[in-house]
Amino acid sequence: MPKEKSQSIGDILKIVKGYFWELIRFSWLILGIAALLGWYLYKGKASQPTQFIANYTFMLNETSGTDQGFMQQVLGSGLLGFASGGSANDLSSGQGAQVAVLQELLKSRKIIELALLKKKTFLDKDGVAKEDYLINHYVDIFGLRERWKAEERAIADVYITHDSTSLFTEQENSILLTVYYNITKSHLSNEILQGGILSLSFKTTNEDYSYEFLRTLYSALDEYYTEKSVEKQRKIYVAAVARRDSLRNAMEKAEKGYISYLDRSTASARGQHSTAIEIQFLARMLTGEMEAYFMAIRNAEAAKIALEKQTPLLQAIDKPIYPLGVDRPNAFLYLIIGILAGGFIGTVLVIGQKLVRDFLKAEKEKERLRTEAAQNPPPPPTMPTA
Repeated sequence: MPKEKSQSIGDILKIVKGYFWELIRFSWLILGIAALLGWYLYKGKASQPTQFIANYTFMLNETSGTDQGFMQQVLGSGLLGFASGGSANDLSSGQGAQVAVLQELLKSRKIIELALLKKKTFLDKDGVAKEDYLINHYVDIFGLRERWKAEERAIADVYITHDSTSLFTEQENSILLTVYYNITKSHLSNEILQGGILSLSFKTTNEDYSYEFLRTLYSALDEYYTEKSVEKQRKIYVAAVARRDSLRNAMEKAEKGYISYLDRSTASARGQHSTAIEIQFLARMLTGEMEAYFMAIRNAEAAKIALEKQTPLLQAIDKPIYPLGVDRPNAFLYLIIGILAGGFIGTVLVIGQKLVRDFLKAEKEKERLRTEAAQNPPPPPTMPTA
């Protein structure tokens, strides 16, 4: 038994030795594959340009929600019923839902359009300062116009000259959609951090464009979101004023009708009651004026909410500043990865081809033994003599 075990270990060592020398024999192939793959990955990453990342973090200003709750207390649920019955996705819903709304707005074409159709100044290829819409700067800086010219597309010579999207031609819309999809797919990203803080990132190969576009995008979001929120409060204010005027008109009409009825009913009423009626009328007018004044105070609270620009709904935390963060591909790391991956692939190929070769050799040896056995059958057994 020990002899068989020793023989088995010897066979294993023989096989291992055979594969080792096979690897030495084809080491040139392994090294060649490793070098080629390492160089390929290295060149691929080294040729990628540096990306400049602008970051903007901001949050919802909680005082906005507090003001609205105060308004609902002052004006009453009857007047604000239409405002309090909104869905969870409404701009004036809870803070969690509002953050979700902001995330969707940041990806919407409306907000990105507002940013792209703002004018900023950049240096052109000749180093001359040029003021133009951000969308035209994008097309020029990132090579879209050159590519369109090479493809002989008609939009290559089209420039956006106004900010009214409703008057855009089909070609202008095509440019706008192309830039929009490029931005949302390759440049813009956002995430919600702890505490409901929104982090916004914009990454391009041009540092100035990353900086200017992200700041402009935040301003467009702030302006649009604030305007839409204030628009609802403006409706509340208009409803409050209309209700006040309606009640005052009804009061005046009732008073005049009462006086007219008494004057017609009794001739002596004019002498006996005119002074009292006039006093009563003036007293009620005073009461109405007081009510109107109190309503004006309430409306002032509505105006306070409408002036959200003084207390922004969005509160900036960290704005992008120069120099921006950079994202440089680590070409050396990919060189190492390529060498290791290439060495592994080469080793698998060498060992694989030896396994196949040894298997075919063993099968061929078995076939040879079967052929020899068929050609040289064993002699028939001899019968024992009596």
